[in-house]
Amino acid sequence: MSMDRIEALAADHGVRLERDQLLARFTFFGVGGPMRALLCPTSMDVLPGLLRDLRGEKLWPRILGCGTNLVASDEPFEQPIIYLGDLKEEPRFEDDKVYVSAGFRLPALVRRAMHHGFGGLEFAEGIPGTVGAALAINAGSFGGSIGDHVEWLRLVDADGNEQVIHPQPSDFAYRGSKFVGQGLILDAALRLQPDDEAAIRERLNDIRARRRASQPLKERSAGCIFKNPPGESAGRIIDELGLKGQRRGGAVVSEIHANFIVNRDGASAADILGLVEEVKGAVDRATGIVLEEEVALWEPDREDT
Repeated sequence: MSMDRIEALAADHGVRLERDQLLARFTFFGVGGPMRALLCPTSMDVLPGLLRDLRGEKLWPRILGCGTNLVASDEPFEQPIIYLGDLKEEPRFEDDKVYVSAGFRLPALVRRAMHHGFGGLEFAEGIPGTVGAALAINAGSFGGSIGDHVEWLRLVDADGNEQVIHPQPSDFAYRGSKFVGQGLILDAALRLQPDDEAAIRERLNDIRARRRASQPLKERSAGCIFKNPPGESAGRIIDELGLKGQRRGGAVVSEIHANFIVNRDGASAADILGLVEEVKGAVDRATGIVLEEEVALWEPDREDT
């Protein structure tokens, strides 16, 4: 499809189009190849129509949030990418719920909730990324996860059809949900707990301190690389195998937390993915456990896919 047609679709929906941007600029890891077309909406409301029109042109765009848990190939991406980082809609607090756009940043939501006197989301302090991405993977830490708080969520599929879902607990799993692959989450209502702002702030400060002490927050990474196997800790297994500090190019297994790979010296995606495979292989040979990536892996595509 010609760039002129993509430009016309972007104009029809009031969406900014950027050409030939490096995906590396939009990922926490700092890797990713050139993007032929980056579509930047400022409202979730345009997405159903935009997705419908792109599908009509036989285009299947990728959705890019904050790029926090993404390892993207160094090769070019030909299909359009829709970037949600420009969405600015503020959450709305009513009674014991918050109504929030999927493009809103999760750390900002935690702070907004605190200022409105609502707790329950403290576990998400320090988890970067958007609310939509957090819902899709059921993000969590310190004994909590976002799936426990969902009253409803609104999805749009690739044809632009919307549906509101009231999920059951079984719809969410450890670092996953049934909604991955079903469509794009547009917004959600989350249940909160009224609480004293000072008490919430104290819990947040405690979580921040624990993260600073145990994670390489000053280096570029995508968070935990691997999901924890049932009953095990991926970081502990990797650490016990003596893999902290193992390097491939500019990618290094963090000396602070073994389940983090950091981009220390201008790593490429190939460096990071190669190191991921080295660690998986070492763990498999030593324990028989096949680690599963928690990060999203983007490979290059073609216009005819």
